[in-house]
Amino acid sequence: MHNQDIIDLVIFLMDYGPQLWERQNFEVPKTAVDSFWLAARAQIDSWTRQLKALETPPRNDLDYPFRYQRGGLAEEIITQELLTRIWTAVLHLYEQKTGNDYPASLVHNVYLSHLELRGRILGALNRPDYLPRADAQRLLQLCERTDRWNDLLLGILGSFGDVQSLAVDAYRLDEFAEDYRHIKTEARRRQTWKLMKASLRAAYNKRIFPYQPHSDWTLALFGHILGFFPPDIAEQSAHTHLLQAAQLIARCRKTEELLFAVVPEECG
Repeated sequence: MHNQDIIDLVIFLMDYGPQLWERQNFEVPKTAVDSFWLAARAQIDSWTRQLKALETPPRNDLDYPFRYQRGGLAEEIITQELLTRIWTAVLHLYEQKTGNDYPASLVHNVYLSHLELRGRILGALNRPDYLPRADAQRLLQLCERTDRWNDLLLGILGSFGDVQSLAVDAYRLDEFAEDYRHIKTEARRRQTWKLMKASLRAAYNKRIFPYQPHSDWTLALFGHILGFFPPDIAEQSAHTHLLQAAQLIARCRKTEELLFAVVPEECG
């Protein structure tokens, strides 16, 4: 899983998110919501365990013995916050348009947990013994970049409804939204968005750290997001393999649960 997978999924949400409420007689499948919730909680728990394990370095003479693990985990949490915030905004708009608050309420809880972990990361970056100063500075710059992109993309989504509560900086979001409203023609809006997508991909083109701590749950999480959409829309994503992988992982997990229920001693 690379940064570009996250960015491509963010772009997919920006392009096709309105289909969740604009398509007649469509309701988000409850199975997709429940599967997403399970994968999201598993990912949050995995991140939490990894952060705790990396907080205390082993007893040796190495400086920053967990440098790449700490940095890679921080990079993943910070970068994926862009996806979490935009996905939360899309489902808040779905609630506003349809009155169905079930998906938004669950995803909002994931969003709050993600912000809590980001806060822990920022606190750790202030410790001189956590990462070399140059590494910490690059991660702080990543935070600033992600915050600006969050507000810019939320400014565009603001044309569909109220997403201001999800802004990093409400004043900055309003400025972006106002700039977007001043683009009068649909052709110019399409051209502007095309340039924005190119800039967004370029902004996250390279990872800071080679270590990538993602798990099967991250893969499943991305796939289950696509599962919220009508099949013909999900198939327009460049990452339909994520949906297939999520379905396969879910079947494997279910099989493991059934096997454990039948022969708990052997499976344990």
